[in-house]
Amino acid sequence: GNNKTIDNFVIEKDGPAALLCKMSKNSLAKDLTFGPGCSIKSTGVVKTIATENRVYAASLVCEMTEYSSVENVVNYGTVTGHNAGVAGKGNYVGGVISNITNNTKLEWTGSIKNCKNYGNVTFSETPAVWTCVGGIIGETSRGTISNCVNYGTIEFNGAHNGGNSINLAGICA
Repeated sequence: GNNKTIDNFVIEKDGPAALLCKMSKNSLAKDLTFGPGCSIKSTGVVKTIATENRVYAASLVCEMTEYSSVENVVNYGTVTGHNAGVAGKGNYVGGVISNITNNTKLEWTGSIKNCKNYGNVTFSETPAVWTCVGGIIGETSRGTISNCVNYGTIEFNGAHNGGNSINLAGICA
């Protein structure tokens, strides 16, 4: 990022929505700010295989895998996930990162450091499956998160969804 600011970056689409779709092995993103003019919205994607249907929305990256790291990334923009009842494998909405996953049997050893979110992060429709909405990260099962702060609003604007969980958190749902 070289201490640069990206502003007026707007994405509204079906499928993954972020600056980067995926960061994989040994990737590093750092020293980058997303300004208040940024707006990211994923309306989900419908594929022929139901388990592939999901919403990914974040300012920086939709999916991180093993050994990737993010440092000193700040988001002031809005991030929204919207999925009108499409059943699938889950929805991930985060101010900086949608989902951190491990596609191998090895333990993921990457890290998220010194990231901040000031923007509103929202899921705006009743989901057909579980949904994770977080100020920094939508969902993770691996890695280290340190010195991250959320100042933004994290919210769900949907109706009761028949028992599917809605996970909201300031840092990571």
